[in-house]
Amino acid sequence: MPKPEQITFEEATKKFKGKEGLVLLGCGGSLTEWVTGVSSVLFEEGVAKDKDPKTQWGGLYLLKTTGGRQDILMLFKKPNTLDLGKMAIWRLRFGDASWWSDYQVNYKSQHVGW
Repeated sequence: MPKPEQITFEEATKKFKGKEGLVLLGCGGSLTEWVTGVSSVLFEEGVAKDKDPKTQWGGLYLLKTTGGRQDILMLFKKPNTLDLGKMAIWRLRFGDASWWSDYQVNYKSQHVGW
C-alpha cells in the first residue's frame, strides 16, 4: 500500500486540473491506515467493487494547510470503479470530506501563497 505523496496545493491544482477525487480533511496519525480504512469501508458499503486501494484510487496525495491540518487527496482512477451516487451519500455522512473540485475553491485560503 503506497503512502500518500506530499504535494503543495499549488502543485496539485496545476497537476490535477480537470481531475476529480475525494479529499479527507484532518487526517492525523498513519496516513496509510486512513487510506486502507476508508477503502475498506467503501467496499463494505457497496461503493467500491473491492477493498484494495490500488484498484480504487488513481493517486494518493498529502496536502498540508497553513494551520497544520493534514488532508488526503484520493484521485479517482480511470476508468472509475466507484459508484459515485453511493459515494456522494457516503461523503455527506462522513462529514469531513470534500470533492477535489470543491476543495480547490472552498479551502484555497488555507494554503500558503493563496
